[in-house]
Amino acid sequence: MSRVKATFTLDEHVVNELAEFSKGLSKKKSHIIETALSIYFDMMDVKLAEKISDAVDSGDEELIPAEDAWKELGLD
Repeated sequence: MSRVKATFTLDEHVVNELAEFSKGLSKKKSHIIETALSIYFDMMDVKLAEKISDAVDSGDEELIPAEDAWKELGLD
């Protein structure tokens, strides 16, 4: 997996906390941020799945059989 440099702005308190954790854990700040974002994205995956499930349950979204989707995409 390639590495990409990113620049963004954070609240000063968050930056200070990140520096303290980095020092205390002897981990690079980028490692801590990457780990935290990975955990956060996993949680968001669950929230998105729940939202979609709720939409299906309420009738706002409709499921279609995989075979129909494959046929529509020409993958049958």
